Amino acid sequence: MTNYIIYVITFILLGISFTKDKQKTKKALKKSWKAFSNILPEFLGVIILVGILLSIFNADVISRLIGKESGWGGI
Repeated sequence: MTNYIIYVITFILLGISFTKDKQKTKKALKKSWKAFSNILPEFLGVIILVGILLSIFNADVISRLIGKESGWGGI
């Protein structure tokens, strides 16, 4: 439910920004889309790697590797 509230607030504020200055808002949206598209390949790579690791190893193995008992090696 919190996500929906945040989305509604974001769209309301975006609408207010758009009514105040259309050019600045469009420029900011284009700039943010460019930043997002630059991050997206790395983000997808991490998601795919995590998905593969979760399909190969079960929760006990992952817990042993990065859990409390792993020490500095888990970091």
